[in-house]
Amino acid sequence: MKNCEALAAGANLAVLGNELMQFGDALPLGGGRFRLSRLLRGRGASEWACTGHAAGDLFCLLKAGTIQSLPLPNWSVGATLTATAPGGPAASIQFAGESVRPPAPVDLVAQWQPSGELFVSWTRRSRQGFAWTDGIDAPLGEVIEQYRVNLIGIAGSLQLTATQPLLEVPASDAAALGSGELMIEVRQIGDVAASRPAQLTLGVE
Repeated sequence: MKNCEALAAGANLAVLGNELMQFGDALPLGGGRFRLSRLLRGRGASEWACTGHAAGDLFCLLKAGTIQSLPLPNWSVGATLTATAPGGPAASIQFAGESVRPPAPVDLVAQWQPSGELFVSWTRRSRQGFAWTDGIDAPLGEVIEQYRVNLIGIAGSLQLTATQPLLEVPASDAAALGSGELMIEVRQIGDVAASRPAQLTLGVE
């Protein structure tokens, strides 16, 4: 039980590549190697990075109190940053600004209405509400609530905006996208950057 409480409090947090994860157990294998188990994957809305790993990915244990925040201006998102350890080599990354993106929406659902409209809904998440402790909606975490919804069909595409986590697409607009598969992408627009997309593929007859 104590181990579960420690994980809930953020213990054993590590970064592997671009993914944040936690582990409950570490079994020494010798030679500086460990087998990690009881993994909690995709922490901090990094679930998009769970499938992109490769041999040799960077692994680093993140301990509270040992990480220093480095303030960067908003315009630096997309720039290449270089860090040099005292007496060590330099390392460069492209600054993606993941910490200032809203998390991607979840529970994306799309339903055709009998009259031909397409009703799309989703659940937003928040950079300020990863721990859902009170059972009510997570705080917005952005100045305004806004979403960009892309609908990509066989015959065309449509980009719409919404100010709440639902959208009704008129029948005429939906029909213009054509039959076959329809790809739906929803991104929350944050103060600095847009979230990664929630995606859904829907059949159109």
